[in-house]
Amino acid sequence: MNKRNCVIEYAKKQILVDLSTLGFPLIKTTEQFQSNYEIHDIACQYVALEYLKRKFWLIPIGVDERGRRVLVRNSLPNYLAEKEDEIFCFDPKAKSKIQHIGWVNERDAISYRELAKTCKIPVYLNFVQVVGGKVRGELGYCKIEDEPIKETQAWDGNLVWIYKWEKGLARI
Repeated sequence: MNKRNCVIEYAKKQILVDLSTLGFPLIKTTEQFQSNYEIHDIACQYVALEYLKRKFWLIPIGVDERGRRVLVRNSLPNYLAEKEDEIFCFDPKAKSKIQHIGWVNERDAISYRELAKTCKIPVYLNFVQVVGGKVRGELGYCKIEDEPIKETQAWDGNLVWIYKWEKGLARI
C-alpha cells in the first residue's frame, strides 16, 4: 500500500472518547477551548496557504469534533502534503508565547509517532506564533520522530513533550 493510502486508511480508525467518561474533571473551560480553536484555525490557514503557494497538494486528515464533548484518542496531524515524489504529514500548532514553541501534548505526540511508524511517513509539527488574532513572531518546526529534549506537565495537567525546533516551516 502506498503512503497516501496508508494514511487515509489509518485516519478511518480514529477513536472518539466522551469527555464525561474520563473520570476526572477538566481544568480548561469551554471558553479556553474555543480560544485555542480560534488561534489553531489561524495557524492552520496560514500554514496551509504557505504550502499551497509552493505547489504542495494538501489533503486534510482526521476529524474535527470540536462541536462535541469528545477527545480523539488516536489523534492525527491536520494534513497530508504531497509534491512530486515528496510526501509527509504535518500539524500546525498555534502558540501565543514563543516559550511554548516546541511543546506538544504527549497524547498527540504518541499518536503521531504511531502514524509515522505504521505508514513509514515523516510527520512534522509546524509551530506558529499567533498574537492578537494574527500570525506574528516565530515560525518553527520539528519532526515528531525525533526525541524530545524534555517532558513536563502543562498548566492544564496535560503531559507535554518539548522538542528542539528549527526556524521556518517543515520542508519549505
